[in-house]
Amino acid sequence: MNKKAIFIIGLIVIAALASISIASAIDINLPDGFELDDSKTVENQTKELFGVESDWCSYFMTNGTDNITVDTFLPHKEIDLTADNGSVFKTINGTEGLYQEVNGRHIFVYSDDVVLVQIDAPNEKLIGEVIR
Repeated sequence: MNKKAIFIIGLIVIAALASISIASAIDINLPDGFELDDSKTVENQTKELFGVESDWCSYFMTNGTDNITVDTFLPHKEIDLTADNGSVFKTINGTEGLYQEVNGRHIFVYSDDVVLVQIDAPNEKLIGEVIR
């Protein structure tokens, strides 16, 4: 399969005693037939993940009928990834994370250094194609 590589850079601002800015580079694949929809990109926002406030960026891919969302989170404090509420630990394309099916969607959350990545796709195969 001919995979197109996409390099997503999200600038994330965190507050400590002084405000500092870090760049979060997540290297993922754009599956064949999918395009990044820049009109739905969200960057430098705040959102909760597992009850922890986090700096958040979101990227939307579509092929006309299916869509994939890749969210990146930089938590303001440590998050312990634990399997609960129907999620299980699973390895997809060599990456270990939490996997869950919700309302026909497949969701996979994994850690990439200090950044947590959440992929929401119509099937597990596409999640594997997104993970580099």
